[in-house]
Amino acid sequence: MYAVLHKKSPVGLPNRLTDEWGVLHSPLPAPQQALVFQQIAWETILQYPRDGISGTPLSISEVGASLKAKSSSKIEISWKITEDEDCSHFVIERALDDSEFEVISDGIFARNSNKYFFTDHSAPVGLLLYRIARVDCNANMKYIKTLKIDNSSSNLVSLSSNLVTENLNFKVNSDLSHCEIAIMKINGKIVFEKKIGHLFKGNVNQIAVNHLSNGFYYFVTKNRSGNFAALKFVNLN
Repeated sequence: MYAVLHKKSPVGLPNRLTDEWGVLHSPLPAPQQALVFQQIAWETILQYPRDGISGTPLSISEVGASLKAKSSSKIEISWKITEDEDCSHFVIERALDDSEFEVISDGIFARNSNKYFFTDHSAPVGLLLYRIARVDCNANMKYIKTLKIDNSSSNLVSLSSNLVTENLNFKVNSDLSHCEIAIMKINGKIVFEKKIGHLFKGNVNQIAVNHLSNGFYYFVTKNRSGNFAALKFVNLN
Protein backbone atom coordinates (compact mmCIF):
# COMPACT_ATOMS: atom_id res chain seq x y z
CA MET A 1 0.00 0.00 0.00
CA TYR A 2 2.82 2.41 0.90
CA ALA A 3 4.52 1.83 -2.45
CA VAL A 4 1.27 2.49 -4.39
CA LEU A 5 0.34 5.67 -2.52
CA HIS A 6 3.77 7.27 -2.19
CA LYS A 7 5.53 5.79 -5.24
CA LYS A 8 8.51 4.98 -3.02
CA SER A 9 10.17 1.75 -2.00
CA PRO A 10 8.90 0.30 1.30
CA VAL A 11 12.18 -1.54 1.90
CA GLY A 12 13.45 -0.82 5.41
CA LEU A 13 10.19 0.62 6.79
CA PRO A 14 9.05 -0.58 10.25
CA ASN A 15 6.68 -3.51 9.98
CA ARG A 16 3.15 -3.45 11.38
CA LEU A 17 2.88 -6.51 13.59
CA THR A 18 -0.81 -6.24 14.56
CA ASP A 19 -4.09 -6.34 12.68
CA GLU A 20 -6.70 -3.55 12.69
CA TRP A 21 -7.95 -4.76 16.10
CA GLY A 22 -4.50 -4.62 17.69
CA VAL A 23 -4.03 -8.39 17.75
CA LEU A 24 -0.53 -9.67 16.99
CA HIS A 25 -0.17 -11.53 13.71
CA SER A 26 0.86 -15.14 14.21
CA PRO A 27 3.31 -16.43 13.30
CA LEU A 28 5.42 -13.27 13.08
CA PRO A 29 7.91 -13.07 10.20
CA ALA A 30 11.58 -12.79 11.03
CA PRO A 31 13.15 -9.37 10.25
CA GLN A 32 15.00 -10.88 7.28
CA GLN A 33 11.75 -12.36 5.96
CA ALA A 34 9.92 -9.05 6.37
CA LEU A 35 12.67 -7.30 4.39
CA VAL A 36 12.33 -9.83 1.58
CA PHE A 37 8.54 -9.34 1.53
CA GLN A 38 9.02 -5.57 1.25
CA GLN A 39 11.44 -6.01 -1.66
CA ILE A 40 9.04 -8.39 -3.43
CA ALA A 41 6.20 -5.89 -2.98
CA TRP A 42 8.27 -3.06 -4.45
CA GLU A 43 9.47 -5.11 -7.41
CA THR A 44 5.87 -6.16 -8.10
CA ILE A 45 4.65 -2.55 -8.03
CA LEU A 46 7.34 -1.59 -10.54
CA GLN A 47 5.79 -3.90 -13.12
CA TYR A 48 2.58 -1.82 -13.40
CA PRO A 49 1.82 1.80 -14.36
CA ARG A 50 0.76 4.05 -11.44
CA ASP A 51 -1.05 7.35 -12.07
CA GLY A 52 0.50 7.77 -15.48
CA ILE A 53 4.03 6.92 -14.31
CA SER A 54 5.37 3.91 -16.12
CA GLY A 55 6.29 1.03 -13.88
CA THR A 56 8.40 -0.70 -16.51
CA PRO A 57 11.62 -2.01 -14.99
CA LEU A 58 14.38 0.59 -15.29
CA SER A 59 16.51 0.36 -18.39
CA ILE A 60 20.19 0.59 -17.59
CA SER A 61 23.25 -1.02 -19.06
CA GLU A 62 25.59 -1.68 -16.15
CA VAL A 63 29.15 -2.18 -17.34
CA GLY A 64 31.02 -3.18 -14.21
CA ALA A 65 31.64 -2.66 -10.52
CA SER A 66 34.40 -3.55 -8.09
CA LEU A 67 35.40 -3.41 -4.43
CA LYS A 68 38.83 -2.70 -2.98
CA ALA A 69 39.87 -2.84 0.68
CA LYS A 70 42.08 0.17 1.46
CA SER A 71 42.35 -0.85 5.12
CA SER A 72 40.41 -2.93 7.64
CA SER A 73 37.83 -0.15 8.01
CA LYS A 74 37.96 1.47 4.56
CA ILE A 75 36.36 -0.12 1.48
CA GLU A 76 36.34 1.62 -1.90
CA ILE A 77 33.47 0.89 -4.29
CA SER A 78 33.61 1.83 -7.95
CA TRP A 79 31.14 1.23 -10.76
CA LYS A 80 30.63 2.24 -14.36
CA ILE A 81 27.44 2.53 -16.39
CA THR A 82 26.53 3.64 -19.87
CA GLU A 83 25.03 7.08 -20.41
CA ASP A 84 21.72 7.29 -18.54
CA GLU A 85 19.89 10.63 -18.72
CA ASP A 86 17.00 9.51 -16.50
CA CYS A 87 19.21 8.66 -13.52
CA SER A 88 18.83 10.91 -10.46
CA HIS A 89 21.22 9.34 -7.97
CA PHE A 90 22.60 6.12 -6.52
CA VAL A 91 22.06 4.43 -3.16
CA ILE A 92 24.66 2.23 -1.47
CA GLU A 93 23.59 -0.44 1.02
CA ARG A 94 25.75 -2.69 3.19
CA ALA A 95 25.18 -5.93 5.09
CA LEU A 96 27.52 -7.79 7.42
CA ASP A 97 27.41 -11.54 6.82
CA ASP A 98 23.75 -12.64 7.23
CA SER A 99 22.46 -9.38 8.73
CA GLU A 100 19.98 -7.03 7.05
CA PHE A 101 21.09 -4.44 4.50
CA GLU A 102 21.30 -0.84 5.68
CA VAL A 103 21.66 2.34 3.64
CA ILE A 104 25.10 3.90 4.11
CA SER A 105 24.79 6.54 1.38
CA ASP A 106 21.94 7.96 -0.67
CA GLY A 107 23.59 11.14 -1.90
CA ILE A 108 25.66 10.00 -4.89
CA PHE A 109 24.10 12.10 -7.63
CA ALA A 110 24.34 11.37 -11.33
CA ARG A 111 26.62 13.54 -13.43
CA ASN A 112 28.02 13.65 -16.94
CA SER A 113 30.70 11.08 -16.17
CA ASN A 114 29.70 7.42 -16.28
CA LYS A 115 32.23 6.43 -13.60
CA TYR A 116 31.32 6.59 -9.92
CA PHE A 117 33.16 6.05 -6.66
CA PHE A 118 32.20 5.73 -3.00
CA THR A 119 34.37 4.98 0.03
CA ASP A 120 32.95 3.26 3.10
CA HIS A 121 35.06 4.77 5.89
CA SER A 122 33.51 2.68 8.69
CA ALA A 123 33.46 -0.81 7.20
CA PRO A 124 33.11 -3.51 9.86
CA VAL A 125 35.33 -6.55 9.91
CA GLY A 126 33.81 -9.70 8.42
CA LEU A 127 32.12 -10.88 5.24
CA LEU A 128 30.51 -7.79 3.69
CA LEU A 129 27.84 -7.43 1.01
CA TYR A 130 27.30 -4.14 -0.83
CA ARG A 131 24.31 -3.31 -3.05
CA ILE A 132 24.27 -0.48 -5.58
CA ALA A 133 20.84 0.88 -6.47
CA ARG A 134 20.00 3.34 -9.22
CA VAL A 135 17.15 5.81 -8.59
CA ASP A 136 15.46 7.52 -11.54
CA CYS A 137 13.89 10.99 -11.70
CA ASN A 138 10.52 9.56 -10.58
CA ALA A 139 12.09 8.08 -7.42
CA ASN A 140 11.90 4.51 -8.79
CA MET A 141 14.76 2.42 -7.44
CA LYS A 142 16.38 -0.66 -8.97
CA TYR A 143 19.32 -2.67 -7.69
CA ILE A 144 21.96 -2.96 -10.38
CA LYS A 145 24.78 -4.77 -8.60
CA THR A 146 25.55 -6.78 -5.46
CA LEU A 147 29.19 -7.20 -4.48
CA LYS A 148 30.90 -9.29 -1.80
CA ILE A 149 34.21 -8.83 -0.02
CA ASP A 150 35.86 -10.71 2.85
CA ASN A 151 37.09 -7.98 5.15
CA SER A 152 38.38 -10.33 7.82
CA SER A 153 42.11 -10.33 7.06
CA SER A 154 42.76 -7.73 9.77
CA ASN A 155 40.36 -8.97 12.44
CA LEU A 156 40.49 -7.21 15.75
CA VAL A 157 39.74 -10.50 17.42
CA SER A 158 39.76 -14.22 16.68
CA LEU A 159 37.88 -17.15 18.21
CA SER A 160 39.56 -20.36 19.32
CA SER A 161 36.59 -22.16 17.77
CA ASN A 162 33.24 -21.11 16.36
CA LEU A 163 31.65 -24.22 17.91
CA VAL A 164 31.11 -23.44 21.59
CA THR A 165 29.73 -25.39 24.56
CA GLU A 166 30.72 -24.01 27.99
CA ASN A 167 32.93 -20.99 27.28
CA LEU A 168 33.61 -18.70 24.34
CA ASN A 169 37.39 -18.35 24.05
CA PHE A 170 38.81 -15.37 22.16
CA LYS A 171 41.97 -13.34 21.79
CA VAL A 172 42.71 -9.96 20.24
CA ASN A 173 45.32 -9.48 17.55
CA SER A 174 46.63 -6.21 19.00
CA ASP A 175 46.49 -4.50 22.39
CA LEU A 176 43.13 -2.76 22.90
CA SER A 177 42.09 -0.22 25.51
CA HIS A 178 38.66 1.15 26.37
CA CYS A 179 36.88 -1.42 24.23
CA GLU A 180 33.47 -3.03 24.32
CA ILE A 181 32.50 -6.66 23.79
CA ALA A 182 29.05 -8.14 23.30
CA ILE A 183 27.22 -11.31 22.31
CA MET A 184 24.29 -10.79 19.99
CA LYS A 185 21.62 -13.07 18.61
CA ILE A 186 21.09 -13.33 14.87
CA ASN A 187 18.00 -11.12 15.20
CA GLY A 188 20.11 -8.33 16.74
CA LYS A 189 19.15 -8.82 20.40
CA ILE A 190 22.12 -8.32 22.73
CA VAL A 191 22.36 -11.02 25.41
CA PHE A 192 25.71 -10.01 26.89
CA GLU A 193 27.75 -6.80 26.86
CA LYS A 194 30.69 -5.47 28.82
CA LYS A 195 33.12 -2.55 28.74
CA ILE A 196 36.76 -3.53 29.24
CA GLY A 197 39.65 -1.25 30.10
CA HIS A 198 42.39 -3.37 28.46
CA LEU A 199 42.73 -6.47 26.31
CA PHE A 200 46.27 -7.63 25.62
CA LYS A 201 47.47 -9.20 22.40
CA GLY A 202 47.74 -12.98 22.49
CA ASN A 203 45.98 -13.49 25.81
CA VAL A 204 43.09 -15.98 25.70
CA ASN A 205 39.93 -14.58 27.29
CA GLN A 206 36.78 -16.47 28.26
CA ILE A 207 33.08 -15.69 28.42
CA ALA A 208 30.68 -18.25 29.93
CA VAL A 209 27.89 -19.09 27.48
CA ASN A 210 26.43 -22.20 29.14
CA HIS A 211 23.40 -20.17 30.24
CA LEU A 212 22.51 -19.26 26.65
CA SER A 213 20.19 -21.35 24.50
CA ASN A 214 21.73 -23.21 21.58
CA GLY A 215 21.86 -21.53 18.20
CA PHE A 216 23.78 -18.96 16.17
CA TYR A 217 25.26 -15.82 17.74
CA TYR A 218 27.64 -12.99 16.92
CA PHE A 219 30.59 -12.05 19.12
CA VAL A 220 31.13 -8.31 18.67
CA THR A 221 34.22 -6.33 19.63
CA LYS A 222 34.46 -2.55 19.28
CA ASN A 223 37.61 -0.50 19.89
CA ARG A 224 37.85 3.13 21.00
CA SER A 225 38.20 4.29 17.37
CA GLY A 226 34.79 2.85 16.52
CA ASN A 227 36.07 -0.08 14.44
CA PHE A 228 34.35 -3.33 15.26
CA ALA A 229 34.49 -7.02 14.42
CA ALA A 230 31.50 -9.35 14.40
CA LEU A 231 32.29 -13.07 14.34
CA LYS A 232 29.60 -15.73 14.10
CA PHE A 233 29.67 -18.75 16.41
CA VAL A 234 27.36 -21.64 17.28
CA ASN A 235 26.39 -22.35 20.87
CA LEU A 236 25.93 -26.12 21.19
CA ASN A 237 24.43 -26.19 24.71
